[in-house]
This record gives sequence, structure tokens and C-alpha cells, in this order.
Amino acid sequence: RAEENRIPTGALLDPAGPSIPIGSMPLAMVMSPDSSRVLALTCGFRDQGLVVVDPKARRVVQTLVQPSAFLGLCFAPNGRNLYVSGGGRDVIYSYTWSGDSAELTDSLSLGSLETSRRYPAGLAVSPDGRRLYVAENLSDSLAILDLETGTVRQLLHAGPYPYAVLVAPDGKVFVSVWGGSWVATYLPRSDGRLTPGKRIDVGRHPSAMAL
Repeated sequence: RAEENRIPTGALLDPAGPSIPIGSMPLAMVMSPDSSRVLALTCGFRDQGLVVVDPKARRVVQTLVQPSAFLGLCFAPNGRNLYVSGGGRDVIYSYTWSGDSAELTDSLSLGSLETSRRYPAGLAVSPDGRRLYVAENLSDSLAILDLETGTVRQLLHAGPYPYAVLVAPDGKVFVSVWGGSWVATYLPRSDGRLTPGKRIDVGRHPSAMAL
């Protein structure tokens, strides 16, 4: 049993409670809208995709394999639409959430694989559910995706390796700049576009954020 808890460095971990195996390199988790399920995104060399966990039964109830995945995972305000980063595929996968399971319905391209290396990371949906904000980790940008047309509406500079994205209830957007030392801010406009705001200096390598 001890070997099950050995990590790649050779050290053994002694979990304080029960663990649920879900796959390699889980980087993001969200609760389902009714809090009955935990959705995790696996981004490893072996497993990539969406895993749905029943925390009460302590078991995986659904696994959806993706060709690529990296960090981005969020629900729309309506609780029915789920968006997942496609990592090196430069796409966002769109799922429909119904009851306690997800179904892939579409993929939204950020650019041609031949010419684009964007690597979408953190994701967040605007309060009105009409726009998806995408941290493009390799192009140092924040992309604004129009969810009605599936097209990129605006592309804004963020800084080296943008990572996580948050949206406040008033529509203000925050992006952690993983390769820098600040959080980039953006202010909403009446036409649905964003205007760059002031940087917030926070120290080296900002990653996760919470409001």
C-alpha cells in the first residue's frame, strides 16, 4: 500500500484522509453548480482531459479525454456551459453540463495550428455570459472570445506567460502574469470590449488568484 503513495522523487506521502486517483497532473478543479460533483482537469503526459468526481462516493463517475489540456476550466454564469482549455491545440473546448455529467458540444479556435502558438491557460466568463476571457500563455496576451459567434473579438497585451483569469461582478478583469511580477487589470466598456488598467505589483511568479 505504501508504494501507492510514492511520488516521482522517491518520497512517500502519508495522506491525512482518503484520496481519489484521477489521472496525471491535475491542474484545475471546479465544483459543479449544485456542488454535487468536483470537476478536475488532468494535463499530464499520460492523461489529458476532464474528470468528474463524486466526492461522497469517492470515485470518478466520468472521464472525457481531450487531445490537449492546460489549466483553464470554468462554468458560465448559467451553470449549463462549461469551458476547458485545449492547451497546445490552441482551442477552447465547450461542454454542456446536464445533471451530473458533461458532453462535448463544440471547440472554439484561437488561431491556425500552423501559425498560432497561443496555449490557452486560465479562463473566465463575463458576468453576462457573452464573452470568454482567455489567458494565452505563449503569446503573452488576453483574448476576448465572443461566445455567440465563436470568434476572437479583441486581443490585449498582458505580459510574459499570463496564467489565471478572474472577472469581478462589475466586469473588471484580472490576469496573473506568471512570468512577471504583477496582475494585469482591464476595465469593461459599454461595447463589450476591455481597456487596459493599471498593473498591480504583487511579487514574482503570480499564479492562482481568488476574489
